[in-house]
Amino acid sequence: MTAGPDGLIMKHLLIAFGVAVLITLAAILFAARSSHWSILMEGGTRTEATPATGGAAPNLSDLSNTSRFFGELSRIDPDLRHRNVAAGAEFRMGELLEKTEPEEALKHYKACTDLLENYLHGWPWFRMGQIRIARGQAVEADRDFDRTMQIDDGRLALRAAYERGKIALNNNNIEQAWEFFYEFLRFSPEPLADYHFLNMLRNDVQPSGLGLYVVGRALLGIGRIEQARDLLGKYVSLYPNDLSGRFYAMQAGVPVSPPVYSPPDVLQGDTRQSSGLHKNSTGLIFYSDGRLMADLYLNEQNLPGGLRVVLQPMIKEFRGRWSVLLNGESVDDFEITPDLRMEWKHEIPFQPGRNLMEIAFQNTGPRGDSGAPIVRIQSMILESGGAV
Repeated sequence: MTAGPDGLIMKHLLIAFGVAVLITLAAILFAARSSHWSILMEGGTRTEATPATGGAAPNLSDLSNTSRFFGELSRIDPDLRHRNVAAGAEFRMGELLEKTEPEEALKHYKACTDLLENYLHGWPWFRMGQIRIARGQAVEADRDFDRTMQIDDGRLALRAAYERGKIALNNNNIEQAWEFFYEFLRFSPEPLADYHFLNMLRNDVQPSGLGLYVVGRALLGIGRIEQARDLLGKYVSLYPNDLSGRFYAMQAGVPVSPPVYSPPDVLQGDTRQSSGLHKNSTGLIFYSDGRLMADLYLNEQNLPGGLRVVLQPMIKEFRGRWSVLLNGESVDDFEITPDLRMEWKHEIPFQPGRNLMEIAFQNTGPRGDSGAPIVRIQSMILESGGAV
């Protein structure tokens, strides 16, 4: 019996559906084999880490075939997962070739960004910048690091700021270098190799403005206390409201009057926030996915035991993911429900001295109108005492 037109159409649809399912499963399984590629596939939170290099290492031929297959598939089916797998294969080829054939690695990293510009939150751009610095292409490298900072909103952006500071210093753009170094030093959660700054500085470079903070912190980090005291003392005279400067000046022995430690209301202090976040009298408003960084300076006598945050979703059918990190380590990660008002409390192991807290938000629900507010942090209060 011959199938009619309707039957043939249904048969073709079923075949197409089956192929799509198999392809999707293949994409997911391929991506799962490499921790490089899991972030965007699974819609994970925006936490940064150096791309992992463990696990099975596919050869270049397999990766090339994978990139070509899923790249072609993405032109037929716009599913983001296809482009993500192709981009991941290009990124991995770049990694494998970076040390032996940097020019070829550049091509693969560029192909990765052509497929998915924000892949791994900017890592391909950062790697291109590193290769170009090694090849003496400072102008091109600075563009790559600048693109990294535009895409990323956390630690990788800070590393890119550090690299841009070195480029600016080599080009004798001293004031611009201080700005980049200041941002890196103030908000990086990693232990700082402060001596790198001193090794870069020429004897004829006299720190001024933000440079007093940068060089003062570098000197403090290697134990040259008297020189650090002089520079940080001058810095707090110029910038008396910079709590970070006041804290490190006190560490160097500068007689600093209060305030030295952070206020209980985190939003009252200076913070580093990615684009798409806006702070006003009503709180901190997220207009897109983003990250807030707050460097907190805490007194051992009044050490807070936790954090209390009040959130207010601002779109219907709201869904979001909330991640909290302290000094680079995850404290909590959970889904935000569409309640009119939500209060989150958590014990946090703050330490005396400097603490870097990061609040990352990812909208997992409807995006709503472009440019419309998504969620507001009404308050963010450090809780004194132990349990929260």
